[in-house]
Amino acid sequence: SLIPTGQTRAIALAVQDADNPRFMQYFKGASHVALKNEYTLLLIDLQENMANERSMLAPISRRVDGFIISSRTPDESCGWLLELGKPIVLMARKTQHPLTTVRTNVYRGGYLLGEHLLKTGRRRVAFLGLPSDITNYEGLAAALAEGGLAPSRFTANAPTLEAGEQAASAMLLGGSRPEAVVCRNDLLAMGLMHGAQSLGLRIPDDVAVAGFDNISVARFMYPSLTTVDLRGREQGEIAMQKLLQAILQQGSTEDIVLEPQLMVRSSTANRMQADIEKLPQKTLGN
Repeated sequence: SLIPTGQTRAIALAVQDADNPRFMQYFKGASHVALKNEYTLLLIDLQENMANERSMLAPISRRVDGFIISSRTPDESCGWLLELGKPIVLMARKTQHPLTTVRTNVYRGGYLLGEHLLKTGRRRVAFLGLPSDITNYEGLAAALAEGGLAPSRFTANAPTLEAGEQAASAMLLGGSRPEAVVCRNDLLAMGLMHGAQSLGLRIPDDVAVAGFDNISVARFMYPSLTTVDLRGREQGEIAMQKLLQAILQQGSTEDIVLEPQLMVRSSTANRMQADIEKLPQKTLGN
């Protein structure tokens, strides 16, 4: 590959939380492309702290040729990114700034989950996420509206396993318990499942649970977790390809949107189906 002079051959990938497997999907994809092109990839953990982002990234800008950034900072406050003076690709978001973005259509992901839950006979559906989660919630709401329904909404204090577990009692011990909960990511969903099971609830019989991201451990849960695959590894690969083009001053800024894929597993099994599967044991016992 052509190498402009005076380059560091290093790229920084800044993620919100290195503990979240979703961001490791980005890293895997980006790293694969970086290695092929003889670039080093540095991982920066922003630790879910918006206030830290600028102070962490600005000093590094002299030591790298470009940035791939996954940030939760609101778009109107992202202007400082341009002051870094380096090519930048933003992950998983839209922007008004002249930057290339790589994302998956989470509205469509929410819609697919809502459609699936309607088909499996769920009527009372809740969404558990951060206050900033608008697009996935709107997709879910649009699908449910076709069945004359609307999702209720609960706020988690972080997108983590612990926050999902903490949300369980508030969400599931009330009088009108939701029949299904869609969580903004798999970590929240897995934490919620753990909390629900600790409260003696059965999944999916008492409550169905679904997430987003399709992290590798999701299908090894018991029961296995229904989720929307947001194609994180592919996002990482494309982001790195686009960043390398920008470093070589090829191509213009663009907004790349991937299609999500619904992965239906046991955590949202059809209620009727679950009941039918139990019938033989009951009749045998008589």
